[in-house]
Amino acid sequence: MGTPAPADWEAIGRQLRSYPPHSLWRTYCDRLNQQWLARHLDGRRFDGVLKTDAFDEAVGEGVFPVLHEVAQRVYAMDVSPSTSRLAAIRCRRLALVTCDIRKLPFGGQSFGLVVSLSTLDHFASVSEMEGAVRCLYHVLRPGGRLLMTLDNLSNPLVWLRNSIAPQILKESRLVPFPVGVTLHPGQLRELLERVGFEVEDLTTLMHVPRAPAVAWAALLDRLGKSSLRDLSCRAFLALELLSHLPTARWTGNYIAVSCTKGSSTLPSK
Repeated sequence: MGTPAPADWEAIGRQLRSYPPHSLWRTYCDRLNQQWLARHLDGRRFDGVLKTDAFDEAVGEGVFPVLHEVAQRVYAMDVSPSTSRLAAIRCRRLALVTCDIRKLPFGGQSFGLVVSLSTLDHFASVSEMEGAVRCLYHVLRPGGRLLMTLDNLSNPLVWLRNSIAPQILKESRLVPFPVGVTLHPGQLRELLERVGFEVEDLTTLMHVPRAPAVAWAALLDRLGKSSLRDLSCRAFLALELLSHLPTARWTGNYIAVSCTKGSSTLPSK
């Protein structure tokens, strides 16, 4: 994960444990991301793909099954060695690299596809976020695609969370991981286009009310109600219909964007 304090992420990585095999919240998150990726990949093939964190694969199924279907080689990077090791144990066909997203150990034009799921919303400043986007632009081939999600600052609850002092968030334990700056959808579009990307699609993702859904999922996991878990997961996913409404920018927890590195586009300085 991109971060202003890698040591903090390693401390978190050392405490990570895999979710139970049928954890409702983890299953929902993985299916949501898998479905979104599958829609945008649409059966295209790539010789190599880079995922910008290993968290999902360290604690659950993640999106590796979708990426493995479309790419000969799937790489994942993470700033935490412990997170990388756990992902390597769970997903042996995943090539793991421990590094900072701003210092990728790959040459220019190495990948046809980069997938970044809520990685760049852990930086302390927008300038750091833009620097990371430029690194992703560098490792993409001309015509290569970036599929990216970011905390949606237009969602009032995300805005409120980001307005609370980090120390208070940490002490309250309301948010399990450090949060960083993020953007409104229009601001993300401007940043991507400034770097040189051509934005093809920009929408919102995860329209389930997050805090109540996490609590409900934890309750069902404790009760062991598999039928209710399956029904709840389908209901959570069905709420993505809200992405088609005019209110979508306020209900989506994430901005979800698909963009391309133009074959003749040079990134601006």
